[in-house]
Amino acid sequence: MTDMTSGSTQRQDFQPPAAGAVQHEPRVQLKPVDASPGFLDGGWWPNTMDLGRALPALLSALRERLGPVSRVTYHLEHWLPAPRRLTVGGRTVRLEGYRSPDPRTITVTGQSGQRIVLLVVPPETAEPEARRVLELTAGPDNRDSAASLLGVIGPADQD
Repeated sequence: MTDMTSGSTQRQDFQPPAAGAVQHEPRVQLKPVDASPGFLDGGWWPNTMDLGRALPALLSALRERLGPVSRVTYHLEHWLPAPRRLTVGGRTVRLEGYRSPDPRTITVTGQSGQRIVLLVVPPETAEPEARRVLELTAGPDNRDSAASLLGVIGPADQD
């Protein structure tokens, strides 16, 4: 298990916070590369539902697995309004919001076309529950749905 823990229609390009701004380490766990296939490739517990602020650290953490990231797709109504483009590490990443993907997931696509689908654990989830969901999601044999994995969180901890 790889452990890297420690809509408005009017959108504009977004530059992440300047150097020296507080950046949180991404709380993400991925299935091993040779894990059995399933819908989810891992889980992410963002600090905020603001993609412009949460994505830079995540995309940096996923770079080893994906290489440069070209696109992130997400559910429009699940996140705060986001820009259409984000500049991360000098590269432009397209952010594409939809209404059809599972609102509990995001898809990160590398320039090579390789994709990673991540379960999104709500930021307000208590740490013990969030870490348990991340571990379950990143299990090498995990084939569970987003709904069943988030079911281990008590109703008061979910969106």
